[in-house]
Amino acid sequence: MKILIIGAGQIGSRHLQGLARLSEKSEIIVVDPSEDSINIARERFFSVEDINSEHDINFFNEIPSIDDINVAIIATSSDIRKNVILDLLKQSSPEHMIIEKIAFQSHDDFKEVISALEKNDIRGWVNCPNRAFESYKSLKRQLVYDGPLFMEVYGGNWGLGSNSIHYLDLFSYLIESSDIEIASSFMDNKIYDSKRNGFIELGGTLIFKSNNDDLLFMRDMKNSTRPVNVVISTQNQHFVVSELLGEVEIMTSEDDWTISKKKFELTNQSSLTTDLVMDIIKRNKTELISLQDSYKLHGLLLDQFLETINIINNEEVRNCPIT
Repeated sequence: MKILIIGAGQIGSRHLQGLARLSEKSEIIVVDPSEDSINIARERFFSVEDINSEHDINFFNEIPSIDDINVAIIATSSDIRKNVILDLLKQSSPEHMIIEKIAFQSHDDFKEVISALEKNDIRGWVNCPNRAFESYKSLKRQLVYDGPLFMEVYGGNWGLGSNSIHYLDLFSYLIESSDIEIASSFMDNKIYDSKRNGFIELGGTLIFKSNNDDLLFMRDMKNSTRPVNVVISTQNQHFVVSELLGEVEIMTSEDDWTISKKKFELTNQSSLTTDLVMDIIKRNKTELISLQDSYKLHGLLLDQFLETINIINNEEVRNCPIT
């Protein structure tokens, strides 16, 4: 088995730790132009306690000439991701590709990459992992979808620009539809600094509606330190997820709306990558959303974010500088 990671930064190195645990002997290729990132990734890989010592791992500063890649994980920043993928396809044609979010900064980038992957018969997915977390899968199994679903995400300074795709993807997963539109928006009239140089953040409120009248309300309060809560409600059920406390409160009409609490753990990326890659290899599929379906969701955000940025800056740009 041959696996390629391009981008060995914070998230890429966590993917790499997941590959270290693969039970099947693998050839792992890691590419990053930064020697510092390479060194950190190498250290994290070999620090994994249950590492498979049979793996063959190599590090490069540029994409080498390689054939027969089973899975490529593209963990670069969003601004260069399209060009990185197109450069890779000039040299190799991976069977499968996992792409980090925000996947791309423009509609044109999405369309170009989707076309290139389809032309080369490559299956692509976007790493919005909530739908692959056992806790959210268990919640969905409990969910009785007996009418419109209401979902609310609220908290302080959680990154509406860079992280809203995670919750929009979760909403899509729970209602089993990507036929969603923005019903209303109340974006802050301000551009915020991002944790990453060269990128920005946004704040405010977004409201989404499905074609079945399901609603998603997202609020990022930039001047607050309030932890993020995720509320999911139907006519006869009410779930309140505290990701910080790692618990969920459950109320149902069947139990007379009494509150019960359960643990709610979010799987770390390294552990999740192990399972995702093995699913791809053994079952030729994964629980992640396809690139094509994710584009429908990303596209809603790109349109809203670009409109907000252009109004604030009084300019017309086509690329959204969020990663």
